[in-house]
Amino acid sequence: MSKNIIIVNDGAYRWGADRAELEDAMRALGWEQDGCYWIEPEGDEDEPGAQYAALCNMVRALPGMDSANGDWNEPEDGAWDNLPVLMWDQQRSRRHWKVYE
Repeated sequence: MSKNIIIVNDGAYRWGADRAELEDAMRALGWEQDGCYWIEPEGDEDEPGAQYAALCNMVRALPGMDSANGDWNEPEDGAWDNLPVLMWDQQRSRRHWKVYE
């Protein structure tokens, strides 16, 4: 694969993205990087998740790397298991996302 892929996992949904495109979009939307963490900007309390939704609108899942339809469509079982993952870190706060390399 030619892209630098990262898996995004919000706890209910996972999808694969081009990492550079994702990180560029995060910066453009005001997310801040702190080591292995990305901190989602504060949003409207009446619209929780709006900042993450804006990110999802800017960066589309790579073809075949979207669990929304219940399928993961890996080229072979476990082929993407060793990819880095950006996951919401429930130990810190709703705004903290950690990259697991």
